[in-house]
Amino acid sequence: MDRRELYNRLEPLKAYKADRVDLCNLVVEYHQIPELIEFCHPKHDVSHQACWVLEQVFLLHEEKCLPHLGSLINLFALPINHSGMRSLLKISLLICQQFYHKKSSPYDELLTIDMRATLLDGCFGELIAATGKSANLIFATKSLYLLGQDFSWVHEQLPDAIEKHLDNPDNKGYRSGAIAIIKKLE
Repeated sequence: MDRRELYNRLEPLKAYKADRVDLCNLVVEYHQIPELIEFCHPKHDVSHQACWVLEQVFLLHEEKCLPHLGSLINLFALPINHSGMRSLLKISLLICQQFYHKKSSPYDELLTIDMRATLLDGCFGELIAATGKSANLIFATKSLYLLGQDFSWVHEQLPDAIEKHLDNPDNKGYRSGAIAIIKKLE
């Protein structure tokens, strides 16, 4: 599979998990992770489909993503649509959970302070913009809570950012997780 074929497979892709997993396995088999990350850029009309597949690559073949961690994290600085950003935010949460866990992980040496700052900016941007996108909001909020261990101002500003989403009826799925984070911050 080359770059053109990857694009041709991404273009008609729907959100069905089996299809995303199949394409994920092909991406890994043909060493196409850099090309997949490039297709995640919003300049490509397959950006959100590429992000969906990147999520599966990360979930199923995380070790293959480690050499590309910088490029992956740079996606958080880009204006990716909410559908694609949901996948990236899930990756962010998984990275943060491992990095801030007491057990050692590969991220202990790989995840620089600049990378964490990029994750932080992307998560805050989505928290501000993702009205009505409960999954995006909770992944961003949980990542920000963890990142607040390195950026103390985050814990000061996070409650206000959370509060503005709590009364939105479209965010019912976000409410309980967000309230739990507010309680941890008190």
